[in-house]
Amino acid sequence: MRDPLLMLGPHLFYVDWLNFQSFEEEFSASWVCLERFGEAPGLQFTGYGNDPKTIHGVLFPEEFGDRVALDAITRTIRAAKPVQMIRWMSDNGYSAILHGSVVITSVTKDHDYISRSGQSGRIRYAIRLLPFFDGGKPQGQYQVGQYQEGYDQYSQGEQTP
Repeated sequence: MRDPLLMLGPHLFYVDWLNFQSFEEEFSASWVCLERFGEAPGLQFTGYGNDPKTIHGVLFPEEFGDRVALDAITRTIRAAKPVQMIRWMSDNGYSAILHGSVVITSVTKDHDYISRSGQSGRIRYAIRLLPFFDGGKPQGQYQVGQYQEGYDQYSQGEQTP
């Protein structure tokens, strides 16, 4: 049985097949400096950043095959549609983080160890993702416990009018 690591739309990453070595996330917020007359400047929150994610991996197609799996991710970019992203968090596969809808913005492939047949023996890749905000509302893991319908951050679980 294969151990799942991550699901990116229809693409499954496993320990022994299409896998990845690192997962990079960035979270940011924008603050602008406002000059004030006779006082120190103040900061005003203006919004959240894009919160990009990057999956880094290495594929050895000569050893393990399945170069097709990486090419299929490239075809998903061409479809220009958001996909769901889920990352498994336990050995038994029952615990996962739902990252929500994401769009694949790029796939970078670095081919090396070229054989006599012209095939690469190793492909290092990076898949860049951005969260997809349907209607401008954030979705997924970074939003747990916030922005729930009828609740605000100050009500401590009580429903607001």
